[in-house]
Amino acid sequence: MSRAFAESVSDAVVRVRVLDTQHPNGAFFTELLDLLHIQIQSVMRGVFIRAGVAIGNVGMNGNGSVFGAAMVRAYEVKAVNG
Repeated sequence: MSRAFAESVSDAVVRVRVLDTQHPNGAFFTELLDLLHIQIQSVMRGVFIRAGVAIGNVGMNGNGSVFGAAMVRAYEVKAVNG
C-alpha cells in the first residue's frame, strides 16, 4: 500500500504519493481517486482549485521545501491549463 504525503508551499499544497510499491498502477489510481474526492468536497464548499499532476522524482524535506523534476512538471501543467 502506498501513502500520500502533503506539504504546504506558499499558497499551494503539494501531494506526493510513493509509486514504488508492488502494484504502482494501483497507487496511481488511488491517488487520482483521492484527488477526485478532494475536488468534489472543495466544490461543494464553494472552493475552486486548479492542479497539475505529474509522475517523477520529487523530494520533500519536511520544512516546506519541495523540489524535483515532478514538482516543476506539475507546476508547468497547472500554469498552461490554469
